[in-house]
Amino acid sequence: EHVALGAAVDTRAELQDVLAPTLIVSTTSDALTGPSLSRELADGIPHADLVEVDAGHLIGDEAPGAWLAAIQRFLSGKKATA
Repeated sequence: EHVALGAAVDTRAELQDVLAPTLIVSTTSDALTGPSLSRELADGIPHADLVEVDAGHLIGDEAPGAWLAAIQRFLSGKKATA
């Protein structure tokens, strides 16, 4: 059901309207939402930060420390890195 919705709704044209500071956390081995989709998202949002974490779709289980570090760096105003 969610996959069908994702295929039917395309909001890429509206990404340029996002004005809030934005962090995109991508995982390198996610078979559902791969890194290329995260890069496309980050490229569409002005000034978005993109961080790639070596994990699959379950980043909270696979790389919680790297995920938390990326979020903390972003919230502290520092350039996000993995």
